[in-house]
Amino acid sequence: MKESLLDVFMYLLDHWLVPGGKTSASKRHLKRELEEVGFDEEEIEQALSWLSAIEIEQATHTEHALETSKAFRQFLPEELRHISTKARGFLLSLEQARIIDVSLRENIIDRLMELDVPRVSPAQCKWVTAMVMFSAKDNMPSQMEELLFYEHHQEVMH
Repeated sequence: MKESLLDVFMYLLDHWLVPGGKTSASKRHLKRELEEVGFDEEEIEQALSWLSAIEIEQATHTEHALETSKAFRQFLPEELRHISTKARGFLLSLEQARIIDVSLRENIIDRLMELDVPRVSPAQCKWVTAMVMFSAKDNMPSQMEELLFYEHHQEVMH
């Protein structure tokens, strides 16, 4: 996955996704619109596949067993190489603030590991986290929205 794939996600968040990760349009309609606004077919297919994988992961995770765990998450060597220290710290801070639970954290890490980037930046981690949270919950906590909104304005201002 390339940086532009995150652009597809941002577009979907802004225009189509409703809480719970559902869209008000069919995948065929989404694909056609994304092509019309200039996204590559490969990026569109990867994004739609990626979103489907979130739904499958959420359906198969045993949320109750994970939520009752108080264990510390030890990252695997490949996760340490792929996910930056600041991005991992971001996830830890969300979990400590109870914005995400253990199950969501694992879904987010799974999705981060699928990104085709040399190293996941904090900004990329935030957008992936938003996509997973938006797909998993009826609404995104206001703290997460504020964090994304603040970062977006910081990028625009620079």
